[in-house]
Amino acid sequence: MKKLFLLMAAGSVCLNVSAQQANQLMHSTNQNHRMQQVDSRVGATKENARVDYSHLMKTTATVFQSENFSTGSGKTPPPGWLASGGWDWRNSAPVGYYTRGIIAAPATATNGYVCYRADSISSFLPTTILTGTLTSPSYSCTGHTKVGLRFYNWYTNFQDSCFVDVSNNNGATWTTFPVFPNNNLAPNEALPVNPTRTTINISAVAANQANVKIRFNYQGRAGGAYQWLVDDMELIDMDPVDVAIDKGGVIMSTGTAYTGVGGVPKTFVDTLWPLTLASNFGGDPQTNMTVNNAIYNAGGTSVLSLPYTFPAFPINAYDSLTDVTGSTGLITSTVGNYTAVSSVNVTGDVDATNNRDTTMFAITDSVWYQESGTYKWAYWAHSSPAATQGEESQFIGTRYAIPAGKSDTLTHINVAFLNTTTPGVTLSVQMYQFSGGAWTPFASTYTKTLTAADISASGQVSFARFTIDETQSGGPVILGNATAAQTVAAVVQLHNVPSTSTVRIWGTDGPAFSILGQGTGLTDTSNNNGAFDFPNGTLPFTLGNSAPAIRLVFGTRQTVSVKDVYAAEVGNAYPNPANNTINIPFQMNEAANVNVVITNSVGATVTTKNVGNFGANQAGKAVIDVTSYANGVYFYTVEANGQRITKRFTVTH
Repeated sequence: MKKLFLLMAAGSVCLNVSAQQANQLMHSTNQNHRMQQVDSRVGATKENARVDYSHLMKTTATVFQSENFSTGSGKTPPPGWLASGGWDWRNSAPVGYYTRGIIAAPATATNGYVCYRADSISSFLPTTILTGTLTSPSYSCTGHTKVGLRFYNWYTNFQDSCFVDVSNNNGATWTTFPVFPNNNLAPNEALPVNPTRTTINISAVAANQANVKIRFNYQGRAGGAYQWLVDDMELIDMDPVDVAIDKGGVIMSTGTAYTGVGGVPKTFVDTLWPLTLASNFGGDPQTNMTVNNAIYNAGGTSVLSLPYTFPAFPINAYDSLTDVTGSTGLITSTVGNYTAVSSVNVTGDVDATNNRDTTMFAITDSVWYQESGTYKWAYWAHSSPAATQGEESQFIGTRYAIPAGKSDTLTHINVAFLNTTTPGVTLSVQMYQFSGGAWTPFASTYTKTLTAADISASGQVSFARFTIDETQSGGPVILGNATAAQTVAAVVQLHNVPSTSTVRIWGTDGPAFSILGQGTGLTDTSNNNGAFDFPNGTLPFTLGNSAPAIRLVFGTRQTVSVKDVYAAEVGNAYPNPANNTINIPFQMNEAANVNVVITNSVGATVTTKNVGNFGANQAGKAVIDVTSYANGVYFYTVEANGQRITKRFTVTH
């Protein structure tokens, strides 16, 4: 298996490099490469898709200067623009190993745009510090008292930063404005909209000035990054009042922390609060601005109302949290769909379309999930060389935070596989607990070989069922305890997936906010052999606020039958490690002819044995001579009625 590590820039969006980011870099592989956006989006689930309103901002503002970048040529920006570092002009997709395509600015991309194409410049050289600026000619803002800079951009980041600098003295001094304030983008997460229309209030520098220059400024550490595409820049007379809210969601207390809520079983419900993020895109600051946060049940009745007032809401305030967690939240065990609604009403607001945000979540009887919104992401668990220019295997998982005093029995784990997943690959889902600074495995499902029925059809989302293997855990798997909060993760494990196969898992936005201090989705490099460990036992790399479609199912465990997909239950081989022989026990759930296949650590078949015909509810055992086996790890697969269950053992002579 080839591991595609990027020696890339630490430093999150709009933040300088930190020790935390450097630590993240140690565990980083190409996250944007694996988290592919699906072009044809599947319809929304019962949770509403979250709306990114940034492309609606400033629709009524008057433009007094503009640049559509149509007069560039070759790689040279339009006359009067000065480029340094990696900036150049394009009218087609930029060239680079991990470029993300062309900017989709409305009807203007093909006439030209500018691009910082970091990855193709540096070639991932670990000693090259990446910086680049693109400086405009001089513009007159005389007579304009509230000046906004507006432009379309598409930014795919790898712990790097984007800024806009403004000068009113021919570049002698510059004032810096972050393009994405408050670090609202997680590392390795593409913008949800291509492109986003960004507005920055630059009145403090540009108002009534005759000699204003704009400088697009990219900053990154050694090793490279992805790209920043910019088009259709405008200087505008800002509307005095334009506030907006978006990215709403619901969080739940775990006693010591918070977790986002997509759907949570009634047995795990603790205090719930609605949250949203507010922004000021107008020319004037606001005072005593109140955002109304409420939760409604399926019948439309309000079950919680928590207004939040900003005493001062300055210009360029962006993604400002309406933090109501200090108030009495909602605790309910009533199963059903709920709607969190946040709204703001400010006199004179020029654009009311972005003053309301709605998010749906659910209290369920037995299913816990983190997806929230339209299924639009796909996460590579395994990619073939044809798909990604190199084979790559990844752990993909979803994190769950369990409140203290809550518990229930885990019976199944459901996973939604994208239609491009290859049938015939063998997988399981491993449960980890985070404790003492490391992830420790404590339970697993049976292995499962995917059939076409387990994989979503094109344009649809369906779930494959993985049954908890109680023989591995010694009994029922109970999540949660009475004394402390617990953090667990359900992680899809690969079992010698062929290099030519593809495994992709559906995903959506997650219900968490960055203030929670943890992402919902998890990933790290996989060994593609079913091993139950993350490298060095460290925290896997977070997928930001993204959530793979991996769901926990709770309840009373029923007797395993054909309804659970498996024709047989397979026990743990013994003795393990083996020296002379290995015994492989199994229990039939339906009549079948049983075969056992032994493979080595690179997937080559070592032994195939037909064990014979067995009836329903009959126990059996395969005895395999391993005296000629070399020392090492081997895998045994029990085949019955076209179904396969795989586990591993070790030979030590």
